[in-house]
Amino acid sequence: MSLRILLKTENQIILDEGNGYKVRATAQIIGTFAIVAIDWEHPNYGYFADGIFWYKSMHMFEWDIIPIATWSLRYVNKKKNGSRTVLLEKFLKDYPEFKDFFDLKVSIWNNISL
Repeated sequence: MSLRILLKTENQIILDEGNGYKVRATAQIIGTFAIVAIDWEHPNYGYFADGIFWYKSMHMFEWDIIPIATWSLRYVNKKKNGSRTVLLEKFLKDYPEFKDFFDLKVSIWNNISL
């Protein structure tokens, strides 16, 4: 287990980043989407703020990202033509403790119409 882990539950991990900073990942399956919300705590704030929203639907091949905090932009590679590449591998290199959350799979059986 990583020395950075302050709390680990089935769907949430909080990491100590040092100097009073913390990063929290919360994973959930909602409908046809797997989501991983990344929040961060600045030592002067005393609360978690929005950082990154990762999502993948049952028909998507790769995870996508909504970068919110300025530091989250390092996980998106924007190109001159307007397209972009999401850098999940880079994110998981920085936060390997969150890797299992990105293995979430949405089951079609949970989404059968009645």
